[in-house]
Amino acid sequence: MLKIVNCDKIIRIQFEQELLNVFARYCADSFQDKTSIDVSMRGEKTYIFPCADKYEYLNLVNDKVRFMAEVVSKLGEYCHATGHRSSCKGAVKYTLAGFRDNPRRTLTGERQEEYPIRMVKCSDCKQRFSLLPSFLPREKHFHINIIANVFQNMLLFGQSIQGCLQNLKITGKGVNSKQTILNWLRWIGALHPATILTRAGVIGSGYLQEDEGFEKEPNLRTYSVVMVEPKTLLVWHADYVDHVDEDTLCSSFEAFISKVSFKILGITKDKWQASTNALKAVMKNVWIGYCHRHCLKKFQEALFEYQKEIKCSKAEVESLYKQFKNVLQTSTSKLVLEIKIGLLDNPSFKHPLLKKRIDELEANAVYYTAHMSRKGIAPTTSIVDNFLKTVKRKLRSVESFRDKPSTQALFRAMANTRNFVPFLSGAKNAYQSPFMMAEGQTFGLPWIQVMNIHNAFLFTEDAF
Repeated sequence: MLKIVNCDKIIRIQFEQELLNVFARYCADSFQDKTSIDVSMRGEKTYIFPCADKYEYLNLVNDKVRFMAEVVSKLGEYCHATGHRSSCKGAVKYTLAGFRDNPRRTLTGERQEEYPIRMVKCSDCKQRFSLLPSFLPREKHFHINIIANVFQNMLLFGQSIQGCLQNLKITGKGVNSKQTILNWLRWIGALHPATILTRAGVIGSGYLQEDEGFEKEPNLRTYSVVMVEPKTLLVWHADYVDHVDEDTLCSSFEAFISKVSFKILGITKDKWQASTNALKAVMKNVWIGYCHRHCLKKFQEALFEYQKEIKCSKAEVESLYKQFKNVLQTSTSKLVLEIKIGLLDNPSFKHPLLKKRIDELEANAVYYTAHMSRKGIAPTTSIVDNFLKTVKRKLRSVESFRDKPSTQALFRAMANTRNFVPFLSGAKNAYQSPFMMAEGQTFGLPWIQVMNIHNAFLFTEDAF
């Protein structure tokens, strides 16, 4: 009898556990469905051409000869490959095909403006395409400059969604829904920064700075993974993950590599071993350099503990720090660094707290001197650290990100905005954007129109 009772109890426990497992899977699937980010895949039959002024556009679109000479004849410079029939051999010529039946209606504030849209026809497959000026975004009812202003305030200057909404109401722009702004964020963050830069014809130097930032969210351990090019300040990779183990980082780096057309030659990073292993696994023969600033910070922390224990003077601490810094920054190779470490004759360096940092420096000498062997490798990760500060400022203002898909879109939006918005006056590179510093073609347009002309808002995957 006892055996039967125990058997029934075991069956009930297992049955309840299976029910809980099924319910958990159902909740996870439902949550995944609700958090998927939908962006329109239309727009492949729309070409964008550079034209920043509405009055110039109206004059241009009503002059058939001029429109053919200045727009249609130059479509090959900025059109994409989608929208044609599969049998098309590649359009070498387009002919005018009238206007759209309905003009394009765009909100510029409290009033709505209408713009006639010309169409062209492929001489081979006979497909029709709409031609939009760069100040008209694909499938958005608001003027692109209104949207650009919201992006700058939210993603670079830390303004909240509610703050942007109130600001738009004060200026009479007519945005009444918070969901509209969220949709705009998904729109600019739909594509990876490397995808947009590649579409725009930018080729990286091959040298990057990489770092992971721990984002302190309530009851969550989440991280941002970022790669920035130190020469141009371009953010090439921005990801949001819930682990920084080797497998997760490999997946993140592989997704990045699949989107660029150049080889990664060297990377500056901190000493996190999981990311070092992931980089070496994904990027063959890559040069790795360790950040000097991280090393000096660790030594400073060790000096602080050493001063508390030994009660030494501030002058002695500063002297020890200068000696260590001199060894780190003046060593030109692994051998030279090891020799200079051997010449540190101050007995304080033998103390366990400081000796641990000295031993770490010597063990990784080849990484700390990599910038001397490869000039493209930066000695610090200061550029990527600066970008991560903007992520942390945003987290402090919102306290917690919404969900993984939305946050990944937010991170991509922050990277894309940073790449194209010019720096303000007073900055070292005032009035220059990272995209400009990389010699990207701007056509003399405002930053968001530059993105538009380079098809940053065309979400068809095989567009190029």
